[in-house]
Amino acid sequence: MDQLSIVKLAGNTVLPLAYVVTAALLVVAGYFLALKTQTSMLFCKDGKFKQFLIENVPVVNEKYLPSIWGFNGYTHTVLATLFRNMIIPTVVYEREILTLSDGGEIAIDWRYPKSDGPQSLITIVILTGITGDSQAEYIRETVNKLFEKGYCCVVFNYRGRGGVKLKTARTYSATNIEDLTEALKHVKSKRPNSPIAGIGFSMGGTLLGTFLMSREQAENKHLVTGILISVP
Repeated sequence: MDQLSIVKLAGNTVLPLAYVVTAALLVVAGYFLALKTQTSMLFCKDGKFKQFLIENVPVVNEKYLPSIWGFNGYTHTVLATLFRNMIIPTVVYEREILTLSDGGEIAIDWRYPKSDGPQSLITIVILTGITGDSQAEYIRETVNKLFEKGYCCVVFNYRGRGGVKLKTARTYSATNIEDLTEALKHVKSKRPNSPIAGIGFSMGGTLLGTFLMSREQAENKHLVTGILISVP
């Protein structure tokens, strides 16, 4: 007969190991639920747009509870990178090499819409994180989802990224919008009748936010809107 695993406590009290493990798991679960359950925070100026978000975007009214195996941003980053690289297919782009005003070069990767629906008229420019390029797993996932919806996608690869060698003694910065400005002007020249939106991840979100606040954007309205994701 199998012996029941036991744990001996102070004095003569003896408990089956299963009871101890169960109690420990309950304590951890209670702690997790108490500290990790959060209500989404919406930062938006009072007005019609904020009310629109409240009424039409369910996530702003929901409580967020991360999975136990991905309970914080660090585990999300590590696990997502490992698993998404394995399951998300490589995206086939049409690449352009854009020569910049100072002689530098960047890669602009296009994925044109597969149909002529209303979304195909909209162009979405995607900015990667600090070490990303158009084949980073989170960029591939984003492009695939937008492509399924019918949008035209453009990935802006920074200098020296995406397999393009540096041609000048200059790289890129989250606060310098010169390369992005030239890239957006080029995109607009290719699709002059298309509204252009921007999506920026991490450092790309910082760069996009910097651009949206710039005089260049205020005077020329290159972008109709922007989404900043996981901005440091």
